[in-house]
Amino acid sequence: PTRYPNGLPGGIPFQHFTEEDIRNALDDAERVVNFCRKFLQKKGVLKDK
Repeated sequence: PTRYPNGLPGGIPFQHFTEEDIRNALDDAERVVNFCRKFLQKKGVLKDK
């Protein structure tokens, strides 16, 4: 809903999410990216840095 200005009834996204929510979302996204990177490296699709 954050990318849609009318996705949350009664307000706009920045009024509903805190800095902690943002940090948690970024941490989760980083974990997902790291997992995918490791998986693809094991499969030989992505080369190690």
